[in-house]
Order: sequence, then structure tokens, then C-alpha cells
Amino acid sequence: MLVDVGMRGMNGIELEVVSLGGGITELAVGSNQDGRLEVFAIGTDHALNHLWQTAPNGGWSTWESLGG
Repeated sequence: MLVDVGMRGMNGIELEVVSLGGGITELAVGSNQDGRLEVFAIGTDHALNHLWQTAPNGGWSTWESLGG
């Protein structure tokens, strides 16, 4: 399971833990020029999966299978 832990709020620290789902055996994370993170993972189904932030410091897409 991949977990997103972020700081939210302007007047203090509020931690939010959000499960991004999926069983993962291997993981790689990269950053785009605009600051969005992209995650590539080999799942327990042995397929390559892709997940990305929809905006810098923003929410996440759903997993997209790239096959495998």
C-alpha cells in the first residue's frame, strides 16, 4: 500500500494520511518540471502501474495499469 502523508492548513500543521491503494512489490517516484510527482510501481499482479499528482502539492489520480 502506498500512503500519502502531507501537511495541510495555513494556521498550523494538520497531517492527513490517505491510502493510495494497491499492493506494491517495486516502486519508483519522479518529479515533473511543474513539481507534480509521478509514481511507477510493479503491483502484486506483476503489472506496471502508474499514479500521478493532478496538480503540484495536490490530489492523486487513480492507478492506471500500463500492462505487464
